[in-house]
Amino acid sequence: MEISEIGLSRSQMKNLAFGLLTKGVHHPVRSTQENGVGIVLNGISTLGDYIFLDISFTNTSNVSYNVDELRFFIEDKKITKATNVQTVEINPLWQYQTLKEFEKRHRNVFVLKKATFPGSKVLKVSLTEKQISGRTVNLKIKYGDILKADTF
Repeated sequence: MEISEIGLSRSQMKNLAFGLLTKGVHHPVRSTQENGVGIVLNGISTLGDYIFLDISFTNTSNVSYNVDELRFFIEDKKITKATNVQTVEINPLWQYQTLKEFEKRHRNVFVLKKATFPGSKVLKVSLTEKQISGRTVNLKIKYGDILKADTF
């Protein structure tokens, strides 16, 4: 028996994530690509106070991508020069696999605690590389996408 402070046990999260990974992706929710590296949001699912993000990372270059960090932020949708910018970092509660390096494609599920934010903000997924070139790619997820999420 596994007792956890966050409501769902690790084995329950793993089973739900595995179920998401075995489903095919017909229509991605959002995608972006920069410098040969892309992020695709395959789907969003919710269960109680948890948000499951099914994300694929792609690399079309011939050089493998060594991940420095993957971070999640809630930030302003539009940033103007004369205003203060509020950015809040969200740490995932759990992820299906560790993400260190990938050559062509990597698919993973991240579990976040439920967070509500106004329509003027977005959930940003930021992936940065270790090398000096520092290829960075950012995916912005609208709050409306989270509201339309599937439920388990």
